[in-house]
Amino acid sequence: MFPYCVIFYGWEFTPIAYQLNLIGSLIVILVCLIIAFGGSMYLWKAHRQPPCPWEFIPAEESFSVASRRRTMLAIVCIVVTAAVAYGFCFSPYASPEFLGPPMSPHRQWADAWIRHPITFPIGWLFWELYKRNAEWLKQTE
Repeated sequence: MFPYCVIFYGWEFTPIAYQLNLIGSLIVILVCLIIAFGGSMYLWKAHRQPPCPWEFIPAEESFSVASRRRTMLAIVCIVVTAAVAYGFCFSPYASPEFLGPPMSPHRQWADAWIRHPITFPIGWLFWELYKRNAEWLKQTE
């Protein structure tokens, strides 16, 4: 979120934009948790089904689809893409003289090509961690 604020709004608006984006993202996370918990409780009470489908996974099944190599590769991709984004933020190229005023087309273009690639390796890492540790979400009797 910090690279987004610097690239999109510039250093002048980053202090306030970062706080507002943080509050907004916390609200979105809270709403998503409420919806997920409500849907789970609906399945549990109305349909008499377990809230999580992992209860149906046989105990002898192992989660061997995860790869330690892919997990490490995802972490390396996160570090590289974050280093590029933060490096760009602290370079002279993020200045108003180069990118123009806040929310200008040049800033939107830089944001799309600098910040958005970070989301791919983060999602990839969480997917690999889920495949490796899906039993964490399995309900116990």
